[in-house]
Amino acid sequence: MSCVNKSDRGYKVLANIYGDNLAEAFVRAYPINKKSNVDNYYIPTATEVKDWLTEQKNDIFKKVRRGLEINPYLSEDGLKSMLKGVISKHNGTYFVTTGWLYGGSSALTAETFNTVFKPNLAIMEKLESTFPDIFSLRRTKNPNTVIVNINPIVNIQEELEEEDDTRPPLAQSMDVYKSLVEKNKGLKPSVFMAGNFKWALNKNNLYNLIDADTNLTFMRNVDLESGTIVPEIEMPGEPLDEAKRDRLFRYIMKMIKEQGIDNYLAEKGIDTADIYEDLLYAETQEDLNKITETLLNTLC
Repeated sequence: MSCVNKSDRGYKVLANIYGDNLAEAFVRAYPINKKSNVDNYYIPTATEVKDWLTEQKNDIFKKVRRGLEINPYLSEDGLKSMLKGVISKHNGTYFVTTGWLYGGSSALTAETFNTVFKPNLAIMEKLESTFPDIFSLRRTKNPNTVIVNINPIVNIQEELEEEDDTRPPLAQSMDVYKSLVEKNKGLKPSVFMAGNFKWALNKNNLYNLIDADTNLTFMRNVDLESGTIVPEIEMPGEPLDEAKRDRLFRYIMKMIKEQGIDNYLAEKGIDTADIYEDLLYAETQEDLNKITETLLNTLC
């Protein structure tokens, strides 16, 4: 595995701007170095890091939003992974990342403020505005220290079911669906449970009722807005199975949490952020199969 030459003059410049932890992380994650086989990583200039960070930050909000479209019940670990570099955890509390490890420094440089803290804060403010039930920010006396609270959606369907279990099953499912859409500002959940019913968004932007254990489809093309079945619309190509994507996403997060495979993958030149991006933007079953094959070939 390649090493970071911290005695390099260029690295010292980065460390002075961003702090040693972030400087090293930036060097290791810099595109040229991700698949490098040389003994020492390339040390990017401060300008190169700034341009790269700007490009990265532009996509993070979209990735999180897309992730919550796929699975509105994303765990705290799942959200934290997609916000790597934007938030950091210290003593059990999340902070908007500045140039240092977690909190704001009273000596925060203008360069660090503009390239790290300000873009990170903008991302979190946008997430707070879009998903207020999941993300909230708390300012402190130090203007460069902003605390981030993450509250994943976990029990919406259970709360609804506890209120009234006497309604017809489809009516209960419609209520859960409408509540999820409202919570997510109009975004349809890809997969959700309502009692013993599992619903999956299909290629026609309608829902299939499937068996939670076997994934066999009981009913296709249900419009949960009206409770009616819509005749199937034929589309070319094999549609992506959203349930399989959801299971793969949960499996990856579990393996990271329980076995730290993100570190193992990094040693193999694979960035988990790239896997998340491929998974979130997969459009066909073939795309999903390629992701699964890549993981299996690397981990086996």
